[in-house]
Amino acid sequence: MSEDKEFYDIPEVLKYYIAHRRRPDNPNDALERPIFLELAGNARKSGYY
Repeated sequence: MSEDKEFYDIPEVLKYYIAHRRRPDNPNDALERPIFLELAGNARKSGYY
């Protein structure tokens, strides 16, 4: 790994990361999306949205 590049600036790393995030069952969406949608719903109900 080149010391002058940021981690996600390395083409192979970015390619792998993007492919991983585009999967419908990626861990970020599986864990974070339900909580985010719940919080967003609460914001709408309370008039913040």
